[in-house]
Amino acid sequence: MRFTDLNAKLLVLDQLCHNLGLLPPYRGPSLPYEDYDPEAINEAALAYYRELPIPDELAARVRHLLMDGGLSIQQDVAPFWDGEDDLFDVRDWGEIARLPGLETVTATGPLPPEDRRLLRARGVVVEDDAFRVSVSVGRVHTVAGLAVRVSAARDQRELVERLLARLAELPAEELTAGRELRYGGARFRLVPVGERAGARWALSTPNVTLRAAGEERWEDRLGTALRLVRARERCLSLALLPDELPGPAPDSTETVRVEPGAERAAAVVLERRAPGPGDSGWLLRLPHAGDQPGHAASRGADRLPEAAWPTCPVAELWRTRPGALTMLALPVGFRVALDVDDVVAVTAPDGSARAGAHLPLREGGLLPAVASGGASSSRL
Repeated sequence: MRFTDLNAKLLVLDQLCHNLGLLPPYRGPSLPYEDYDPEAINEAALAYYRELPIPDELAARVRHLLMDGGLSIQQDVAPFWDGEDDLFDVRDWGEIARLPGLETVTATGPLPPEDRRLLRARGVVVEDDAFRVSVSVGRVHTVAGLAVRVSAARDQRELVERLLARLAELPAEELTAGRELRYGGARFRLVPVGERAGARWALSTPNVTLRAAGEERWEDRLGTALRLVRARERCLSLALLPDELPGPAPDSTETVRVEPGAERAAAVVLERRAPGPGDSGWLLRLPHAGDQPGHAASRGADRLPEAAWPTCPVAELWRTRPGALTMLALPVGFRVALDVDDVVAVTAPDGSARAGAHLPLREGGLLPAVASGGASSSRL
């Protein structure tokens, strides 16, 4: 397999040489420490990896890639690099997307939107915290006579006020005993924090991305959960008629039934059945002839019955299909066509199209439109 982007090749070689042991890593001399320079390049190591061929059969064995600032191959090439510039940034993610067996790309920072979409369209799960709100502002509010610290993004103040108004309807003794509030499909409760910044309580929500891994950890930064709440509200306002009520927004622990092949397909359809205990009622399936025009029909004879489809928790959609999360409060009978994570069409139970000119909602409304930037320069 040939690469024109050396940084893309180095990312693949880090797996093949250092993690999988399928190719020999550089074993030559390193730079002496007395020559310490964060910008110093070990030209011998760089030349070695530039010329090292990657057989197609080995490239096909790469399942996971990690984009980080402390990879072993980076230490080979730039042993004093401080991670403060774009020295090892991948410029052509299309070359990464060509890896036939690639399943997951994990990055310590968000990938450019166009590159993230390119990988997702190939069925690659991208774990880059693109949807996490990392900058929060903490303020102390009085709720049912309690001093409560609330941390959220600056543009979420109106959502916070509505959430606090709902909490204020509950007795203080229930709030301090751990009573949970369901709001917009998210869960909230007060947790004690001692005496911190003038408050003894903090409003918290489960980290839903960890829940996908079978854990549950409550955290007091609400930005990500409120982003999802806002996106769901927007989708409902576009898709429902004034006299229609939303369906129940499922908890992150409830399940979604997934047709085999839909977990990595670019074009998929969400369809809601009646929910049950622990079951959101949602199906994630491949398109067929009865769906919106423009999607190829699947071969019906080869399809498993719905009862045989595997299930996954709603929280798993943060990894595999985050754009779908915003649509899960639609009522029974609704159908949503997705292109990767963009909402292409919403169809009501009577077959009428909804939301019209407002669609597509990029990433289901989780992300704003971002202009693509040009490729940055590199010293490699």
